[in-house]
Amino acid sequence: MNYFKRLPEMLKRSPSTNGDPDVIIDVIFEDGLLFLSLENIGLASAYNVRASFKQKLWGIRRDKKIPVTGLPLFRKTTFMPPGKSIRTFLDSSKSFFGDDESTSLNATVRFQDSNGKKFVNHITHNLEIYRDIGFIQRSH
Repeated sequence: MNYFKRLPEMLKRSPSTNGDPDVIIDVIFEDGLLFLSLENIGLASAYNVRASFKQKLWGIRRDKKIPVTGLPLFRKTTFMPPGKSIRTFLDSSKSFFGDDESTSLNATVRFQDSNGKKFVNHITHNLEIYRDIGFIQRSH
């Protein structure tokens, strides 16, 4: 989405009104599907963005060698302009909660501004809150 269209929303969401970047990991629940999102909700570009996770979440990638939380998205994002959001599919809620996946997500996000000033955000999500949310499955 265009940065200027998102600016009013970003100004409301960002605790950083002094022009710093502010990168977070968010969980998105849409129509019974779970996504992980890397977002710069700050007002400046972020550089060298790295996210580390206390738990591995495999989601739909159970049969692959890399968990969703180990994707290059979370380890090698070199540039995120303000308002940028990149999301990846985790799993359907039915499948996710039917497995032995951890329902706790603890992430540490490290990033820099254009001057090299370093920032760290510690984020905790309780995915259990999505277990019993009703939704309508849409046919496509």
